[in-house]
Amino acid sequence: MISALLHSMATLRRKKLYQYAGWWTLLAAAGVLIAVPALDALIGFPRPLLIFLLILTVTGAVVTFLKKGALLARKTDSLEAARLAERARPEWGQAIRTAADLSSGSSSAGSHLAGAVINDTAGKLQSLDWSWIARPAGFRQIRGLALSVLVIFGGLLAVWPDFRTGVSRFFGSGRGFTQLVVSAQPSRLLAGQPLRVAATLTGRPVSTATLHSRSAGKPWEAKPMTRVSSNEFDFVFGPQEADLECYVTGGDGTSKVLLVSCSRPAAVDTIKADLTPPAYTGLPVTRKDGGDIEAVEGTQARLELVFTKPVKRARLVPDKGQPVPLQVDGLQASGSFILPVVEGAWHVDGEDEEGMRIESPSWRLSGKADRLPSIKLLEPLDETSATAIWELPARLRAADDFGLARVGISLRVAGEEQPLFDKSFEAPDIREAAELATLFLAKMPLKITDNVQLFAWATDHRPRAPNSRAVTPIASLDIRQFQIRYLETPPCECAGECVNLVEKMISMQRQAVSDSFQLKEAATWRTVTAGETEPVIQREQEVANIGMALGEKMTEATASGFDLTKERRYLASAMTDIQQAPEVGPTSARFVQTVGGRMGLPTPRPVSRKPFVQFWPSLA
Repeated sequence: MISALLHSMATLRRKKLYQYAGWWTLLAAAGVLIAVPALDALIGFPRPLLIFLLILTVTGAVVTFLKKGALLARKTDSLEAARLAERARPEWGQAIRTAADLSSGSSSAGSHLAGAVINDTAGKLQSLDWSWIARPAGFRQIRGLALSVLVIFGGLLAVWPDFRTGVSRFFGSGRGFTQLVVSAQPSRLLAGQPLRVAATLTGRPVSTATLHSRSAGKPWEAKPMTRVSSNEFDFVFGPQEADLECYVTGGDGTSKVLLVSCSRPAAVDTIKADLTPPAYTGLPVTRKDGGDIEAVEGTQARLELVFTKPVKRARLVPDKGQPVPLQVDGLQASGSFILPVVEGAWHVDGEDEEGMRIESPSWRLSGKADRLPSIKLLEPLDETSATAIWELPARLRAADDFGLARVGISLRVAGEEQPLFDKSFEAPDIREAAELATLFLAKMPLKITDNVQLFAWATDHRPRAPNSRAVTPIASLDIRQFQIRYLETPPCECAGECVNLVEKMISMQRQAVSDSFQLKEAATWRTVTAGETEPVIQREQEVANIGMALGEKMTEATASGFDLTKERRYLASAMTDIQQAPEVGPTSARFVQTVGGRMGLPTPRPVSRKPFVQFWPSLA
């Protein structure tokens, strides 16, 4: 029983010793925590000194804890507890030692006497105030002093900001008495946008702040910041194209490094195009790199695009026409469309996975119209005169971008169309053709009042509306008789002007008929616009104006006494052939002969059409 009591007393003693050592350690540490941060706030300590003082403080605290109680607590046992009790009540010392011996069995006293002594001593020990006896000397004073220092430490923390910073610096936070927090606007920077960097100041105020920044792979650059308010500075960068790191220094404060990511939207990296021309052209499929598309109308264009970033949706947007949606798969997209007749550009629209709009330039989009062939009637020329028995050459030339299908020459006599020549081409790649036919006028029942109209035509292999063909302007062929009329010499100039006006009116009317014919042919396969009929209306108006002028001149000629209906006839007769003497040289001979032909009047003489003068033909 005595041993148990002494063991409990020894345990309490060890506890009090540990508490005593703890209060000493707390007192010493609190003193250092007050002194060092306060001096740092007042005079400033370099970082190495603060680290040394921290190590020294920790070491001192450990030594103080061990020296002031921890080592003694480890040596405290039941004997030490008995000595403490004897020190508290010296008169009980012998009884305590005797009871301890009896309890341990080392004494030979009788059991009845031993039990009485132990019980009596146990009662005395239990009556002692062990919470007081176990305390080391000066325990309450040290505890009170430590608590006072803690109160002072807490008060300084509450009322002195620099002291708080000093404590933080002492424990190795690396903070300065000036704290800077850096931020960027916008927080999500897009390529090409300007960037504003702001620094918010807390703690000890400063008058200047410096921004340190760098792009990837470049050295740091220092730039002075602009003071916005008492606790804020800022700096504005121009358009950014890359990520940026930055931090701010001011006083003894340094902010954390801020990384501003520059987000670039997805852009088109590569484009490959497969162009499949219409089957009738016979052209092969072509594959090209790049976004410029130029092909004949009806070509199927299939595009394969690769982006710099994954995209969510994308479409092709031409300047004219409807957008074409693309099938998107991460970095790739594809789509196809039929190329119309267009001259413009196209670009890609859509957004990437970050919600940013796709960055896209414009590419050329050219759909070349597959027009009807070009056709020209080379012979006979317009407004040619011939007798009813002549044989005239009819010659045409035609060309097409992708291949001619048929060419021909047709006649119009008395309002009816008759084919003169018709040729088909089986090969799809005949792009040019020149054909010749002979017009036998003797095979036609022609009168001198008839006018034969000729035109050439051509078609290509493109599927078009029925009767779609390209036609030439109408060439008029006048049938004249063998003897020619000549008016008497008019007594006034107005009579000659009447003849010129008649010829001009006939020429203008023929041109109007030719234009109307071409519009009628075009109307069989496309819509003729009002603007295309305007030239015909103007020609008809000119014919009407010439008719009015002719009426005025005829009235004037009649008033002068000239009879426009009176005429004289001259029978055509052969003129004398003229043969010149041969010109004989050393290695050549030249023969010249002039033939008059069957004319009603000797030449040269003026005529109203090209070449405006006719001569006897001379052959050399």
